[in-house]
Amino acid sequence: MEKEMEKDLFYTMVMRRPLLDVIQEKEEQEYWQKTFSKSNGITVYSWRNDWLRNVKENKEHFGYFHRDHSVKVFHNELLNKPLLLVGAGPSLQNNIQHIKLAKEKGIKILAGHHALMYLAREDVNVKPDYVLTLDSGKMWDEYYAFDKMDCSDVPLLADMTCNTDQLKQWKGPIYFYKSSYPDNEIARYLKMEIERFVPEDQYPSLMEVGGHAMGAMLGMAKGIFQANQILFAGADYSFNNQGKFYPFDHKIDQVVVTDNHDGSSSEKPAPPPPEGQIFDIFGNSVYTNSAYLGFKNVMDLAIRANKLNALANNQELDFINCSEGGALGSVNGGNSKWMQYMKLEDAIHYASEKNKRLFEFRKKQEVK
Repeated sequence: MEKEMEKDLFYTMVMRRPLLDVIQEKEEQEYWQKTFSKSNGITVYSWRNDWLRNVKENKEHFGYFHRDHSVKVFHNELLNKPLLLVGAGPSLQNNIQHIKLAKEKGIKILAGHHALMYLAREDVNVKPDYVLTLDSGKMWDEYYAFDKMDCSDVPLLADMTCNTDQLKQWKGPIYFYKSSYPDNEIARYLKMEIERFVPEDQYPSLMEVGGHAMGAMLGMAKGIFQANQILFAGADYSFNNQGKFYPFDHKIDQVVVTDNHDGSSSEKPAPPPPEGQIFDIFGNSVYTNSAYLGFKNVMDLAIRANKLNALANNQELDFINCSEGGALGSVNGGNSKWMQYMKLEDAIHYASEKNKRLFEFRKKQEVK
């Protein structure tokens, strides 16, 4: 009875917000485009030398990025099938127990490498079907124990600029993609330098990632796998009310203080970021910052564009936000009408049953 009440509360809270189009006021759009462009410019400038070094070392180690080393080998692998994208937003700790249900229902799971840290825990232990990474730094060394899960049969989908030493540690197969860069002077210089040792015709699949891993996962889901039901879990783009951005302990959620009386240093939870607040899908005020909000806006618009394209071509395509929190799809005055909002457990059952019905319908059409 208590679970039913919680379930009803979720839908009551979501449904009190009207479904609206994702259209920003001109001034707001210009402001966030400027802010996001500045953020992208800083990212490219800060990482440019690492990216060049990583691409060169990856080329030397792996030999090449295209053909059978490209994510293109997965083209149409999930054509007209559902796919669960698992990010590492703080809401994941609220519904992680239902991700196993996706495996039971035959729904493939694509997890970001941060989310893998959580899925690999002994008390969770859900092996994804694919893992995607975008980071160019040493992400494994800092907070991942490789002995927690055997991923030798799990493909890693990696940007060609990822850290070579980290990629060498992955026990399973690795396939590459290339992120698109913003159109600015530094990015053009970077492209020119990369092409000195990797010609453009030897690039792996180009991916519009919107600057972050979940954006790359959406690009994989729709552009490569061709999934027709895309479920989002752990896609928050906001901090929880404890000021955390991840469902597990992470350095981004900690600050180091050195003002202890005995001269030692200690860590304490970071306060909510001061950049601002937005509404989550329930209409509650939550903290975020310019980078996360920029990523969210990119995702909202990408989902809208993909949905409109599918409608124009009479294609089945569902986007289901089953993060059970966070700001993905939240717009001024309501939620984006281009997505559905469900509890993760319900979304998995819905996608599984709809996939069966579509499969049976297509079989009948083929017979005719």
